[in-house]
Amino acid sequence: MSKMEVNLLGFEPWAPREQIAPICSGSPSTTLRVASNGSAGCYGGWELRYPADREGEYLQFQVKVRWKNLKYGIGSVTAESNWQGVNDWDPIYTGVSDGEWVTLSQVVKCPVDAECLRVKLMLRWSDTGMVEWKEPLLLPTEAPKPRRIRLGAASLPQDQIPQSVEDNLQQVLTVCRQAAAQHIQLLCLPENALSSRIPRKDGDDAYSHAVTVPGPELAAIGALARSTGMAVCMSVKERNEELLHNTAVLIDKDGGIALKYRKVHLAPPAEAWRGITPGDSFPIGRIQTAQARVGMNICMDSSVEESARCVARNGAEIILMPIAGDYRATLYWEPVSHVFDLRRWEIIHQVRAMDNQVYMVVSRNYGVGTGIFAPDGVTLAMDRGADRIVYADVDLSDLKRVAATFKDKTWYTRREQTYGVLAGQAALTVREDWE
Repeated sequence: MSKMEVNLLGFEPWAPREQIAPICSGSPSTTLRVASNGSAGCYGGWELRYPADREGEYLQFQVKVRWKNLKYGIGSVTAESNWQGVNDWDPIYTGVSDGEWVTLSQVVKCPVDAECLRVKLMLRWSDTGMVEWKEPLLLPTEAPKPRRIRLGAASLPQDQIPQSVEDNLQQVLTVCRQAAAQHIQLLCLPENALSSRIPRKDGDDAYSHAVTVPGPELAAIGALARSTGMAVCMSVKERNEELLHNTAVLIDKDGGIALKYRKVHLAPPAEAWRGITPGDSFPIGRIQTAQARVGMNICMDSSVEESARCVARNGAEIILMPIAGDYRATLYWEPVSHVFDLRRWEIIHQVRAMDNQVYMVVSRNYGVGTGIFAPDGVTLAMDRGADRIVYADVDLSDLKRVAATFKDKTWYTRREQTYGVLAGQAALTVREDWE
């Protein structure tokens, strides 16, 4: 045993009641086995106990697990920690696989007045199969290092009507310089920032104002990002051979393209009628500042809750959203005019941030509503009519403390194996072998 390892006080089988208790065998020094008792409600396993004599110190628990013949696969495997006496409970679900075993790990802080740390290693809700656990360890570790970043969101000037993509580019560069002067480190700009607001002429179509990615326009923004040390995101019309996409591009502070996302949910019917082809994935990337994990949505994506959910599920801490508007923030709609409700708009993005435990950085083409929303549902900054550029300072390492009620529980509670209807299982089926 390592001198640093926290001694195990004891271990014993645990279940809510005898009728659904699994069959437990083994020991922590070898392998802890948990087999189903044949009940569909089978729930339980082993409980390990550790001392709580390191108040204020950070500890890392880790354990290896593998399973077979479970009803829900990994969904029937669960590990949880609980500081007895202070009602501090957390799931342990972050894992790395070596092909046979998955290593689950969790960093916890020993609270004041805790009696002991209890860790449950269990099988749940499967009438078949077995889970095996081995090498449980609790080790002292360093406190998470701060990962501070200044997030910014901006709209473009409304009193300057561009006549070309070049005009828009110059406006973008001007706003970027203004944001950099405010020490913003990650800036989000609006939707179709290089093609919006250009007066239409006969023969114009969306393709005529599109740019390539990469291309000279983005190279100019990349040069500014490199000179200021500020990462920049915005949406552009992307020309991809004969295809046209509404694409969000994230340029890192070194001037290179860190991430490209093609809008999955087009605004109906206009974008499809303009010949735009949707994307089909929700990638995320990592920028150099604070090693932040970033994903993107664009406008209509906001109306489909799976857009933000998929980005967050892929590991993003920040979602950047260039957006023109949201029909849900409209009190009534007419062909020419509508009434924008700022409070409804704010609620939409607060809920997106809170539901998915991410920072939402939202940049609206028309200024008002551009803002930054925290994982606990708090509006950190928002343009209410006076500030075209808004920003907020956040520490990504402090997410759990900021949103203690939601962090980890958001993902742990989900049972994705039951969500087939969201994956098209309810869609109409037709024969595809016709000639």
